[in-house]
Amino acid sequence: MESIVKVKDNDLFLKDDYEDYNNRSLLNGKRRMPFKKFYIYKNNEIVIENNKQTGEIEILEKLPNKKIPNTYMIIYLDPVGRLSFMIMREHKILPDVKVLEKAESSPPHKILKFSFFRSLFIFGIIRFRYSNMLDVKIAIGYDKSLNYDFKYILPRFLRKIFSENTNKFSLLTQLGFCRVKLKDVLHKYEQSSEINNPIYIKSHTFDDLNYYYPLKFNGYDSYDKKHYIYSSRRYTIKKNRIQTFLRKSITGQLVLVVSDYLNKTVEIKEILAKLFTLITPKKSYDIYFEKFSSGASESAFEVFKYAKSQNDKKAVYILNKKHEKFKELQNHFGQDSIVAHNSIKSFYSIFNADKLISSDLSTHILRNLYDNSKNLKKVILNTNKKIFLQHGISLATNVFERGYYNKKVPIAPDYVVTNSKVESSYFMKYPKYKSDQLIQAGTPNLDLYVKEKEHSKNEISFLLTWRPWDLTGRIESNSYIDRYLQFLKLVKKEKFYDSKKINLILHPKAKLLLENQFNDIYESIQQFLYDGDIKDALLSSKVVITDYSSICFYAFAGGSNVVYFWGDKELAESEYGAPNILQKNNCFGDIAYDLEESLHEKIVKNYSIEQQEKYIEKFNELVEYTSGKNTQNVYRFIKSII
Repeated sequence: MESIVKVKDNDLFLKDDYEDYNNRSLLNGKRRMPFKKFYIYKNNEIVIENNKQTGEIEILEKLPNKKIPNTYMIIYLDPVGRLSFMIMREHKILPDVKVLEKAESSPPHKILKFSFFRSLFIFGIIRFRYSNMLDVKIAIGYDKSLNYDFKYILPRFLRKIFSENTNKFSLLTQLGFCRVKLKDVLHKYEQSSEINNPIYIKSHTFDDLNYYYPLKFNGYDSYDKKHYIYSSRRYTIKKNRIQTFLRKSITGQLVLVVSDYLNKTVEIKEILAKLFTLITPKKSYDIYFEKFSSGASESAFEVFKYAKSQNDKKAVYILNKKHEKFKELQNHFGQDSIVAHNSIKSFYSIFNADKLISSDLSTHILRNLYDNSKNLKKVILNTNKKIFLQHGISLATNVFERGYYNKKVPIAPDYVVTNSKVESSYFMKYPKYKSDQLIQAGTPNLDLYVKEKEHSKNEISFLLTWRPWDLTGRIESNSYIDRYLQFLKLVKKEKFYDSKKINLILHPKAKLLLENQFNDIYESIQQFLYDGDIKDALLSSKVVITDYSSICFYAFAGGSNVVYFWGDKELAESEYGAPNILQKNNCFGDIAYDLEESLHEKIVKNYSIEQQEKYIEKFNELVEYTSGKNTQNVYRFIKSII
């Protein structure tokens, strides 16, 4: 078999249309941990060599993995001929095949869970067929940084005697339990901001090797979209602030989720709405909403407004009642059309939904973003008309290589709005959408920018993409926040900016981080921080500086000149796990690689000129629909979906 791996710098990619479960070709992304097996797919099917089902492992390729010292990427056929890959470390004695065999030997297990005094207990059977396990732990998190002993009730020599037997009495000899301290989960969240924490069985052998296996309620659970519905009750880990709960991945693996605190009254409202749904005649609504169900300024709201202009009685918009224009919008569109998020009426509407139409993923209809509501999850799972209008055009970073829009996941959209043949091609290549699932009519929100293209522009806006890898507990040199401080230093240094309005547009997470942990810095820059609708800032900006944010598409459509700051491009692409889609050959703006000199020159130049023809041509290839009629065209397509 010819090599199926392409090496590019420190990255290892699958080639020839091979990919992993999430339609990604990158083999050694940051979340690939050693000794975890992954299957290789082609055309959405695991590649199986039928003539290689020998019961033995066959190694096909072995390549150095430079991202983790002293590790290798192994491409191999498992005992039943399935094409697989794994990152592994060489053993000082054991041959590679033996190391792979150990990693392949996932332990059969069946467990229960219960909570008691701020601890989560895992109780059940974990059976290893081999006797060389020095100890067994439960590991939590992608980084597996939380480890807790799984304590067997019986001693090793008795377990060894019965380890090969599978009758009920023998299996009971493998009983054990583990105590997970929930305060540790809170501490991990406060340090890393990691919300989803997969749970693993960690086995440490006498050969000094660590193997990790997904922990499930039943070790034989496999892929099933219905796993999505399962959630445990919520456990409070910080009074009135933070809670956690267990959910399942679609393969059945248990995941410990950290979530905002949910008031009990919201749960009661949901229950009442569910009861009303059961005792009242069936309704049919088209549910519109935006990010966190808290905004009314993006594509979902634009399509909703157009729907109401067409007297569409099915259209219902869900909005946080704390929104500054909530009452005004209710008075204009009616109380049955604008309903409060997490109200009885909103839950009732969702339970009677025909379509879910949003500018973000369908999970933003939940009570809070990371939610354990089984009733709402059932709506998302069972609705086959989840229509994604796009929060931002998907042609900046390569979100496809990162597994976005994976159709195997229950929350994946059924229909997606796209902006060009180029963008449609990515949706067809990676998550394998068919052409009739793509609404190639242009993001509705673009209409707002196109119509205001001649709006007076004399401001300068600076907006960078959020970088979760910068969360280290301090402000590192050249980190996300430090780049804003560097830009502000430039603004204060150069007289050019004295007469200009400067908008520093921080990601909400960064703003909270500054307020809570670096309040002195926050107060010193607060006067420059933009605190309004981003759309208004962009439409008033002659120059918009960004890096890899899809906001550049809106800015350019609205008539702004875009300047890209790519001083961290290599690092960002490494952290994202794939090269960006926007590159020098197709981006529609000047590029600066350092903040102090070249960025200032680019800003001064672009402030005094109109959009350049060469950039207009590049933009039009990526975004074809700028007639100002995207909203009505998308609405017509939505109404044609039966």
